[in-house]
Amino acid sequence: MNIEARVYKARVSSKNKRMNDIEISTGPGCSHCEAATALLNEHIYPFEERDISDHVVMDECKMRLPRARSLPQIFADGEHLGS
Repeated sequence: MNIEARVYKARVSSKNKRMNDIEISTGPGCSHCEAATALLNEHIYPFEERDISDHVVMDECKMRLPRARSLPQIFADGEHLGS
């Protein structure tokens, strides 16, 4: 399932309430990260971008998703949508 479908599904599953909190973990030079942020911007979804080149962000990501090995990692209202 592509990111657009995952974001839509998260919106529908939240009983039609507007998503208030989208968080995306990205990395420098990541083309998938650039595509995901472009998609969110295109659909005017406000989001917080967190760059894992910051060691604090990297450590938080490792604690939150210890098995994640790819980027971007996307959360909508606290629900992990995947990468």
